[in-house]
Parts: sequence; C-alpha cells; structure tokens
Amino acid sequence: MTKGRKIVYSLIVFLMLAFIIEMEISFQVLTVEEVTVKNSKVPDGFNGATFLQITDLHSVSFGKNNKRLLNLIEKLNPDYVLCTGDIVDRDDKSAVGIFDFLEKLTADNKVYYSMGNHEMYSQNRYEQKSLTEKLHDFDMIFLNNSVDEIERNGDKINISGYYPNVGIDYSYPQQSYFPVVSKNMLINSLGQSNRERFNLMLAHDPTYFELYSGWGADLVFSGHLHGGIIRIPFVGGFLSPYFEFFPKYDSGIFEYGDSKMYVGTGMSSSYIPRFNNPPQITVVTLVK
Repeated sequence: MTKGRKIVYSLIVFLMLAFIIEMEISFQVLTVEEVTVKNSKVPDGFNGATFLQITDLHSVSFGKNNKRLLNLIEKLNPDYVLCTGDIVDRDDKSAVGIFDFLEKLTADNKVYYSMGNHEMYSQNRYEQKSLTEKLHDFDMIFLNNSVDEIERNGDKINISGYYPNVGIDYSYPQQSYFPVVSKNMLINSLGQSNRERFNLMLAHDPTYFELYSGWGADLVFSGHLHGGIIRIPFVGGFLSPYFEFFPKYDSGIFEYGDSKMYVGTGMSSSYIPRFNNPPQITVVTLVK
C-alpha cells in the first residue's frame, strides 16, 4: 500500500469515527442552555424566576428510568418545569417509562404540561383511558387549550397551553402536519388575553408565532422542529420533521413585535437521526 493510500484510508477511518462519536453525542449527551428574557411587564414577584423547558422527549430515557435527566433537573433546581409537547412518542404503545418519569418529575417540581402532535396521535391507547385522562392523573397543571395563573411573591402572571385540535383528524398524521390556525381559533380556545398581565404561553408548534403574539403572548415556549435535526455550523437547522429545508424557527430566541419566543431543540427525534444537535433542556430566567 502506498503512502498516499494510507493517508486516504486513515482519513476515512478518522471521519467515520468522528461521525459515530458525534451521533452518540447527539443521542445521549444532555446539554443545558441558559437564557435570560427581559420584559418590563414582568412583575416584581417574578423577577429572577426560572423556568426549565423539556420538549420533544419522544419517550426516550436518559439512564435507567430517566435517572440522568431527573438528576440534572434536581441540580438545576428551577422554580417551574414546562413540558411543551411530544414528551410521549406515538410509537410508544404503553408509555410506561414516560408515565414513571412524569410521576417522579411532578413529585419534586411544579410542572405545567401542554400537548404536542404526538400526544394528539396517542389519545386512545392507554388502559382504557385517553392520554389526556392519564395526564390528569399526575400532580401537575395540564394546560389543554386553557389558561391558568401562577402566583409568586404576591404577584401573578398568566400561563396558557395551546395546540390546534379543531377540525383535525389526528388518526391520520399526514393530514395534520400543517394544521390551519387562525386568531379566532386561538380566542375560541383560550379566550381573550389579559394584556395587563405578563402572558406566558406553551405552544408546541412555533410556526404560528405571529398569531401567538397577536393574541397577546409575551413569551412563548415552543419546540417541535427538533432544532432542524441536523445543525450546520454558522447556518442553523437544516431540516424540519416535515422535510422543510432550513426552517425559520429552528432554535433559540425569536422576536415579533413586543413578543419573544424560545424554541427548544428537544431531546430526541422521531425518525431522522440528529447530528451536531445534542439533547437539550433550557432554563429561562425572567427579569424585569
């Protein structure tokens, strides 16, 4: 074998090993992003409050019974935990592992949970109960197209959870990839927003950010697009789960008018392997 061939073969082996290592990182290495969001509507009682987002877990377990994930959340010690959909995967026929995780998570944290498309796909399969009924079994606030309030240090903010479910047959996922959403649908589901208060929204699909902003959301937590699945350095996400190239809202903070949206990259992927895109949870700190 010539010296030139040895160099070429060595380079190929190196690239293959680097690819395998990166794939392993993108599946197993938990990362944390810390973000500060400033808004003059944040009341004094919520100045410095921390919100930890979990999105797009897709029934994956980090360690036995998700021990590594639970330990990391305990270490971060957030004031609130926000689950923004696709915590369960539609191909998970029993969801025993996820239900065990939610039981442990809600035992030690104040948890707010909103739906994603995979929860919608998985409605009628668990022990004669719908998934919605199962989620009500846990000690958490389940925001199913509804609004609640959070009180802290004598002040209050509103928190809503939205996912479109009107006129959409989720037994046929391909028909629900791009549900049509309007301002009237938001109002019919959530009512009019109280714009005197700071409004936090959990909305799995970031596509409709402008509508969320128009409704009155000051800060939206979203996910769904898995960070673009394949992250290209200096460019961003390459592909959405629906095979859109370079999705607009791939990850991070976005602004529209007076509203901000944080899009989490999530922790797993349904079908297409992630690359240069490790599992991520995010801690957002509100400041006045």
